[in-house]
Amino acid sequence: MSHIDFEDLCIDIVQKETGEKFSSFGAGPDGGIDGRHSKSDKLTILQCKHYTKSRASDLLRTARQEVLKLNKINPARYLFFTSYTLTPNLSDQLTDIFRPYICSSDDIWGAEDIRAALRRHPDILKSHFKLWLTDSAILDRVLHSGLENYTQITKDEIADESKVYVRNPSYDDAFLKLESKNTLIISGAPGVGKTTLAKMVCYQYLKDGWSFCAINSLEQGYAKINQGSQTVFFFDDFLGKIELNRNALVNNESALATFMKRVQKSENAKFIFGLPRLC
Repeated sequence: MSHIDFEDLCIDIVQKETGEKFSSFGAGPDGGIDGRHSKSDKLTILQCKHYTKSRASDLLRTARQEVLKLNKINPARYLFFTSYTLTPNLSDQLTDIFRPYICSSDDIWGAEDIRAALRRHPDILKSHFKLWLTDSAILDRVLHSGLENYTQITKDEIADESKVYVRNPSYDDAFLKLESKNTLIISGAPGVGKTTLAKMVCYQYLKDGWSFCAINSLEQGYAKINQGSQTVFFFDDFLGKIELNRNALVNNESALATFMKRVQKSENAKFIFGLPRLC
């Protein structure tokens, strides 16, 4: 996760845990404020520090620098969230540094506290695309859901793409269409990212236990569609083996249209079809 992603996650957690709305801010100098809640004359400040590969001494040094900002803000309550794994001793040191703004170590959250909150609130995990996409358990599930049979995709490629993929409007549009119609056609010139978009959309279902089945022909799809398990079928026709005419598709005059109609009636199947262009 990026620093901005981590801040958004922490704000969602603190709002869920406290039942209060926190204002968030964009990238740039924050003056010691990543989230803010004000009630009457009492100000609560949330500060988030994304430290996954740093040392404890780095975290403590940063905390002392934050105190200088706190002295100017003088909040009634201060919440400090970090992705760093805290020990009891380190948590106590941070509490001492932030006094009197933090009176209890309960307002110091480390990586384990954040993971526990996500277990309590799975809806937060689901809403943070980058978080569950790069989760090792989910990647392992992907690799054992039939995806290993698709020779174009390797474990390294999955991990690399999930780390650099940036969610954009095309993802949300594609997911909503697939969710409502059970079928999705992704069309475009080679190299525009059709396969990557399809995989990212599939992962939304894979994390919920769906299987992935990459097929090279409609016959393969027909053979597996009635197996009973919830399955996302993906057919990347990058060679243009299937000539797709829009009118034929609408009028159900092709083998592809028949297969798509079959999927649309199914309660346990989704179908993504990628092709160079739609005639």
